[in-house]
Amino acid sequence: MSTNPHKEIVKYRQKKKDGFSYYHREEKLQINPSSGVIIPDALPFIDSLFKALEKAGAKINITHDETQVMYKSYIFYLKFKLPSKKVKLSPDDKEYSTFNTIKYVSTGKINVEVGYHLEWLKWSKNEKLIQQTKTDSFDSLLKKVFLYIFSLPQKLDEKVKAHEIEEEKKRQEEEQKAIIKERNNQEYRRTEELLRKSIHHFYSQLVENYIVSEVDETMDEYDWVKNKANWIRDSDK
Repeated sequence: MSTNPHKEIVKYRQKKKDGFSYYHREEKLQINPSSGVIIPDALPFIDSLFKALEKAGAKINITHDETQVMYKSYIFYLKFKLPSKKVKLSPDDKEYSTFNTIKYVSTGKINVEVGYHLEWLKWSKNEKLIQQTKTDSFDSLLKKVFLYIFSLPQKLDEKVKAHEIEEEKKRQEEEQKAIIKERNNQEYRRTEELLRKSIHHFYSQLVENYIVSEVDETMDEYDWVKNKANWIRDSDK
């Protein structure tokens, strides 16, 4: 460990030293050992990574549930995972019991999960797990994580641009649909009006024909029937 560790490492070590558990909403560095054991190289690795990121212009921000890397307008998320392997216990092992026949032993490796949010996918962190292989030293793992983090701004810009293009395409399609819908509605209203007027005209003509063939001008109902024919024809008014 460096003689001048990163402030977040100092906080983490102090908490462990004091033996106090974190409060639920308290800021805490996310290190998840599946075996329950923090390997000796984990803190020096995280210390080096934090310092390298800050030297490149990033800022480390620890919340109660996230380790954030803030770079320019981008925010990335880190989780440090210490994988383990399952070992079967024999009756000679101290930990062995009827209810405890296996244990998890740290592999001595570090995996780093890097994630980021996209504004239009708020519930997804787009996480990538960078695993330390058998041939990876901690330095080479550090380099892989560092390079991946700083490759993300360009990738995110491309994703944002593609999303904006897709959204604009959708907007134009919706706009075109609205234009077509309004055109169809206008056509429907004009057709409906035409049919209504045609029906009124048709009934008016029936009455006119009835008057010509059946109603004499001298009959009492002549004026009423004539007016009613006009009323039917002009009923829209």
